[in-house]
Amino acid sequence: MKNSEDYNNNDSERSEDSTLEQVFILIKKGIQLVDLNRFIDGINYYKNAIKLMKNIGGFENEVEKVEKLLEEACNKQEQYLQKVEQESGVIEKVILTKEEQLAEFERKRKKEKEISAEAYNLLEKGSLLIQSNRFDQALEKYMLAIEKFKEINWLTEIPKIHILIKKLNEKKEVILRQREAKMKEEKLRKEIVEKKKEFLMQRQDFQKMSAEMKKQKFDIFQQQKKKEEKLSSEAYDLLGEASKLEEQHRFDEALEKYQHAIENFKEISWVSEIPKINQLIKELNEKKEVILRQREAKMKEEKLRKDILEKEKEILLQRQDFQKMSSEMKKTKFNAFQQQKMREEKLSSEAYDLLGEASNLEEKNQFNEALEKYQHAIEKFKEIHWDTEIPKINQLIKELEDKQKKHLEFFIKEKEKILQLKAQQEKSKEIELIKEEFLQKTFIDKDKEKKLKELKKE
Repeated sequence: MKNSEDYNNNDSERSEDSTLEQVFILIKKGIQLVDLNRFIDGINYYKNAIKLMKNIGGFENEVEKVEKLLEEACNKQEQYLQKVEQESGVIEKVILTKEEQLAEFERKRKKEKEISAEAYNLLEKGSLLIQSNRFDQALEKYMLAIEKFKEINWLTEIPKIHILIKKLNEKKEVILRQREAKMKEEKLRKEIVEKKKEFLMQRQDFQKMSAEMKKQKFDIFQQQKKKEEKLSSEAYDLLGEASKLEEQHRFDEALEKYQHAIENFKEISWVSEIPKINQLIKELNEKKEVILRQREAKMKEEKLRKDILEKEKEILLQRQDFQKMSSEMKKTKFNAFQQQKMREEKLSSEAYDLLGEASNLEEKNQFNEALEKYQHAIEKFKEIHWDTEIPKINQLIKELEDKQKKHLEFFIKEKEKILQLKAQQEKSKEIELIKEEFLQKTFIDKDKEKKLKELKKE
């Protein structure tokens, strides 16, 4: 799906690029026509360029620039007309009659029809050329068709031709690949022919030898050929056996056969066969891995099924044993069970009471006492093997410790504040005492001064 989206996006981008190319051609043609004082045609080209850019979207700045060119062309047209009027001294306005307009329209329509017919004819010829694999000539026809459509301003047909060109290139690539493969095949065939020629030449050389030499060489050749036939035959047999073993999922044995076959081919220098066997070994290993996973999953499933059956048998046997017991034994067991249940209820009730007490103590900030209650509750639950409750109490203990830590920090801060307040009060008292002493001293000094004055008067 993603590949399809990417392909569509690429196609859309190519179409947009093609349209932009058309825009630039229209602007360039418009500038040329205005420079040649063909203002009406130039203005039409500018308008078509603006229309295409607005259809694409996202080219506001470029549209403004072309609109300025359009405005300049209109101004130039007006200036040109004024100049002509001044030179001739006569103001002439060219107004086509209705008949002339119709004649002009008919002429343009006829020309357009002729050019479009030529373009479509070129496309048809291109299609026929593709069928005969003459891709370069077909591409030329398509490019000429594009030029024709541009000439009559049929710009909507151009993206369709670009799609045909794309398909042409794809088909060309496929044909080239096929040709390449055929060339390789032809090359291989020629190499075989050359080998045969070489073999024939060797045979001729061999025939020219003396009878003794012929015999010796022939014997060696025969031995070599027999060895090749024997080992290659064994190797191919080994490959067949390996394939069967692989089908039976006897992968290790199959691997041994493949490796033995490689050794045989190496011995007779048939190295071209080795990569093929290596590929078979790779596929075997992949298949082995898949099968092993499936077996492992099946074994787990089988083990689970056996465990369930064993459990069911065990339960059935326990039930049979229980049924075989005497009524007295049943009663004894039932009483023991009842006692166990009562003990569980008693200890669990005590444990939950301890948890309630611990919670109350925690609210009163009596953390150590609360911790003892929690630990005592854990012991109760351990005694009756209610292990699932212990992590919950451990979590409560953790929360209690966090709370205790925060409370301790708060208590220390409060104590520090009290100590600071006491220190400030002590300091205030010292200041008051110093002040009082100073006042007393001042009072004594004044009293002395008064008495001295009185003595002087006497």
